[in-house]
Amino acid sequence: MGLFDLFKSPSPEAQAQQATYAQRKPIFLNHLRSGSVPTSTRVRLEAARSGTSPWIAILTPAELFITRSHGIRPIASVSATCWLHYGWSWTLGHSQGWDTALRRLRDEASAAGANAVLDVKMYHDGNLP
Repeated sequence: MGLFDLFKSPSPEAQAQQATYAQRKPIFLNHLRSGSVPTSTRVRLEAARSGTSPWIAILTPAELFITRSHGIRPIASVSATCWLHYGWSWTLGHSQGWDTALRRLRDEASAAGANAVLDVKMYHDGNLP
């Protein structure tokens, strides 16, 4: 990205993505506050559970083999994100964020019909390895 790219208007694709995000943001926030899973997420998870859409596993082939050899059938990939407010109490904000993310993870797994969650990866600084 060059210096003059900062002054360019967003592409039509980027504008469409921003508009879609602006429409979906209040829906997701309402679901997050009420402790429920958004309809679009629920539809995606149900499609993965029924086998009508593919899902991506973060398990290595060896881990996937071990889970299957123990009678565990993967259903769907679920995720939860925790964003902390900079300047918020580290102990309260951090704990509250983890609790929210774990509750969201549990809710998505439940919506997918799962009775367990395997291979949870948690990062404290938001940077993926």
